[in-house]
Amino acid sequence: MDWENYRPHAGDIMACYGVDWRSLGIRTVTSRLFAPSGLRFGPSHVAMIVPRSSNNVSRLMWGESTTMCGHPCQFHGVEKQGVQCHDLHYRINDYESRGGRVQVYRLHWRYTLTDNQSARLAGYFLNELVQDTKYDLAGAILSGGRISYATLSLLGINEERLFCSDLLAYLCQRIDVLPEGDPNEFTPAGLLRRLVRSGHYVRWEW
Repeated sequence: MDWENYRPHAGDIMACYGVDWRSLGIRTVTSRLFAPSGLRFGPSHVAMIVPRSSNNVSRLMWGESTTMCGHPCQFHGVEKQGVQCHDLHYRINDYESRGGRVQVYRLHWRYTLTDNQSARLAGYFLNELVQDTKYDLAGAILSGGRISYATLSLLGINEERLFCSDLLAYLCQRIDVLPEGDPNEFTPAGLLRRLVRSGHYVRWEW
């Protein structure tokens, strides 16, 4: 994919398809026969493009929750688990250099973020960073929507146990493209399928 010509927008969802056994296990266990085009075997990880201001300069960053990134968080300055932000090209290269891929899903033009919504997104994500939010593994596995993750845990596939989709579901609720509810309800693929089915997000090509 020609990433040099990609122009990120706040709210873009980055659907990540790894090729290691954990990623393939996540994709298999969370697969659905009747899914929107291209999402029968959905991503193993999701991230969101979020605005972040530093020294009066606004940048669009790759925001995620994970245990699997080897880069220092650009907010904390150290490698960490949980909510973190990175230069998007570093993270895209992490997947593509190993044979994986990243796809972009963008808000439908009817739901393009206003300046106020974009500022809200930045604020809510920053709050997650400052609070160093970590998600409750036991609670997530016990919730009804987590049967896929319960299966993954039994298989020992728990590297992404901080649930990237929890963070994105929370942010999507804050920018009014997902109804209020328990963000623990979704797997990465399940969240993306819901957003595509509702018409809020579309696969983005350039």
